Amino acid sequence: MPKKHRLLKILLCLIILLVFLFAGTVYFAAAAVFSHPRQLPPSQLKMQDIKLQQKIIQRLARDVFRSRPRPTGKLTLKPEELQSLFRLIDFGLSMAKMAGKYDGMDVRYLEPEFTKGHVRMVYPLDTGYSWLFGGVLRFSFTGTPSFAGQEITVSLKDSKIGRLPLPGKFAKMVLKNLLTEFYKSKGYETFCSLIKEIKMNPDGTLVIVYYPAKLAPVLMF
Repeated sequence: MPKKHRLLKILLCLIILLVFLFAGTVYFAAAAVFSHPRQLPPSQLKMQDIKLQQKIIQRLARDVFRSRPRPTGKLTLKPEELQSLFRLIDFGLSMAKMAGKYDGMDVRYLEPEFTKGHVRMVYPLDTGYSWLFGGVLRFSFTGTPSFAGQEITVSLKDSKIGRLPLPGKFAKMVLKNLLTEFYKSKGYETFCSLIKEIKMNPDGTLVIVYYPAKLAPVLMF
């Protein structure tokens, strides 16, 4: 009997230890994956943003109001101009939201970072379970995006959920689902009607091919 009691105690201790190890693993994994919602103020435009805006308007105006309009125009942006472009987009959408003309996501929450030939963006998914370390899943994707044939593709380099790496197949599945939702948004059809192609070169420059004739009403609005 004493031996059986000792064996039972050892087994019980091992079971308790395994339970604690499992609970600790789940706790730290949840803490690494979930986070609290972030409150980011609207983008404040800088002088370089205004200069880029003027450059883009002048370039588009030359194509749109040519005596013999071309079927497509091309705009090339340097790597250092991409962050300015994103601030301009966020500022414009914030103004449109205040005017009741846009009800989508504030794009500043994508928190883009532009490096040579790659873009890193975050998609915050609020699960509603705020008790779970804030309840927000932050999917982070780093890759080279492109747009053609009314479809966005991303050549993934790295992906994470919170602070943990995402397996490649799962990351592609999540990204595909997010893009599918974007395709259903109100503004995507308009975007496809204006833009023919977008590609990022290895040196980090972004090339946008657009339809000047369809941009005319936008510039004159």
